[in-house]
Amino acid sequence: MDAERRWHSTNAGQDSKPLAWKFEGGEALWITGAFGLSILLFRILYSNWNWGLVTSITCSSLPGIAVGGVVLVLVHGKPPSHAKDFIEWVALKLAIRFGLSFLFGRRPQDNKHPIFCQEDITE
Repeated sequence: MDAERRWHSTNAGQDSKPLAWKFEGGEALWITGAFGLSILLFRILYSNWNWGLVTSITCSSLPGIAVGGVVLVLVHGKPPSHAKDFIEWVALKLAIRFGLSFLFGRRPQDNKHPIFCQEDITE
């Protein structure tokens, strides 16, 4: 027997976050909610509206694919505010592009930075 033993810490107990299918906390709730919505949508499309089986499965899988994609691309492994900041950035860029920047209380010319201005500021 080795007279000297090494003890290593583990990732058990209070040190680790709860995981379900690789997703942590709120991510798992969004995935579970999308799965439930997909089942509900399948039941409505197949039973009540008499759609075909393949069409019902295809249409009902869209919420799960959309939520899974958003969670994997914008939330999983990113800082907590990454998804919110990205969505706000896209909304602002689209609003400026289509002339709706008044919705954000700004005009595009208010956002000029001296580095990006076309004018010569060394006068």
